[in-house]
Amino acid sequence: GAMKLSAYFDGACEPINPGGHAACGAVVKEGDEIRFQGSRYLGHGPAFSNNLAEYEGLVLALEWLYNSGRAGDRVEVYGDSRLVIKQMQGAWGVKGGLYVSAYRRARQLADDLLAHRLMRLTFHHILRTLNEEADALSTAPLTERGIHERVKRWRP
Repeated sequence: GAMKLSAYFDGACEPINPGGHAACGAVVKEGDEIRFQGSRYLGHGPAFSNNLAEYEGLVLALEWLYNSGRAGDRVEVYGDSRLVIKQMQGAWGVKGGLYVSAYRRARQLADDLLAHRLMRLTFHHILRTLNEEADALSTAPLTERGIHERVKRWRP
């Protein structure tokens, strides 16, 4: 039957944004049980930005949901990117930028989930401190490549 799922996503672009190395991560949970967790290295150079990486994190979660064969679930989607959440809620417009094609993929997947899987998605903006699992997954591919230093991220 229909269950409630929670999906968390995050993205990173380091050591500079835009133009750095980009990666993303996502987690999908059913209650406290992790159903999916993944991360993806996206590439580097002038075509990559933090906003693009955030959207790719969302796409990672939505692709898993679409391919999971599940149907009818309510999905609460959580992210610390105000831009992504507000745009997916329809509250903010999409004018342009490096992230636009990733936004279109996320929007299409969200529409397809509703149309083909009867999944209802609700988007929530959360503080970075409440998004630690997805944050860790998003920086893991950068840490592996020696780009991300934990120390650099620390803020008093």
